[in-house]
Amino acid sequence: MTENADHAVASRRLSPEDRRRALLETGLRLFGSAPFDQVSLEDIAQAAGVSQPLIQHYFASKRGYFVAVARHGLDKLEATTRTRAEGGAFEALESNLRAFFQFFGDHPAVAGLLKTATGFPEVAEMIDAYRSRTVDIVLDVLPVDARTAYTKAAIHAWNGLNQALVTRLRDDPSLTVDWAARFSRDALLSLLKLAEHGGVPQDKR
Repeated sequence: MTENADHAVASRRLSPEDRRRALLETGLRLFGSAPFDQVSLEDIAQAAGVSQPLIQHYFASKRGYFVAVARHGLDKLEATTRTRAEGGAFEALESNLRAFFQFFGDHPAVAGLLKTATGFPEVAEMIDAYRSRTVDIVLDVLPVDARTAYTKAAIHAWNGLNQALVTRLRDDPSLTVDWAARFSRDALLSLLKLAEHGGVPQDKR
């Protein structure tokens, strides 16, 4: 959302819910391009076309606003990617991963915000909860006897790989979303195969 668009939104008569959502979208743009300590309440108010007291009315403080913006970004991510995981089948894995990587391509501000937000315990907890839900989704489609500590560790490692791929896609335009989705899918399947044997390749046992 551009600054002019922000002001256009602010100039319309909005319901409290729509006003709050518009403020959160403004926050995604601002905090996605600059860290918390480089964005002031005055900057936020100017970009949103509202008064500082109005921001404090909705979010109490700049920190409260920042945490709400981070939650909004994670909610957008989850709404985009989780819908494709319905049915609990590995057949949906690649399309779900494609949606995940495409989301960050379409919403680079969310990636920028989450990268700088880990210093906030409330936000770090939200990110950990999102990753834990991802682990649970994968575990749910595995046979019960395959849900071991090794398997869970492998899926957590895969979560970290996906975060690294988001960064590589941003920094290297020669890489594509389709490649990242296939690579991530194959990496997960390989990690799960390795986890079946307690993390030790069969030829090393």
